[in-house]
Formats: sequence, structure tokens, C-alpha cells
Amino acid sequence: MSSFYDSLLTTAIFVTSACSAYIIWTLLHFAAAQIYIRHCVGSTWMDLLYSMIFVSSPYCQGLSWIIYHGSRQISAMWFIFGTYMSNKLLNELIHTSKTS
Repeated sequence: MSSFYDSLLTTAIFVTSACSAYIIWTLLHFAAAQIYIRHCVGSTWMDLLYSMIFVSSPYCQGLSWIIYHGSRQISAMWFIFGTYMSNKLLNELIHTSKTS
């Protein structure tokens, strides 16, 4: 019985940390995209001229890095989640077909 609770605790810690990482990457990605639009790109014709200068600044490059890598991390987490769910579903289907 103790090994079951240890396994459950380990799984709960893993799921909590994975969900926390997903939420943090999502918030960082969203915030960086909003800040990038406001400070590095703009929405007027004058901002088009300014963006030629601002887009190469370290500030805008850092925001661009967060946007790019954030979207990659979010996609990877969905891929991992889909793989995990597919594995669970296939194992359940195999288990029910063996017992039938």
C-alpha cells in the first residue's frame, strides 16, 4: 500500500510541475507578444519607420526569443500530452480486448 501512495505522490508532483511549466510558458508567451506589438512594431505609419530601428534592439530580440521558444514549448507540451493520452487509451483497449 505504501508503494501505491509513493507512486501517487510522485505522479502528483510531476503533473503539478508540468502544469506549472505550461502555465508559465503560456503567460510569458502572451505577455511577450503583447509587449512586442506595443513597443517593437506599433500600429501607425511612423511606427513602421521606428520598427526598422527597434526590431534589432536587445529588448525586442529578447521578446522575440520568448515568443518563438514559448510557442515551441507549448507545442511540445501538447505533443507530449497527446502521446501520453494515446498510450493510456491504447493500453486500455488492449487490456479490455484481452479480458473479453
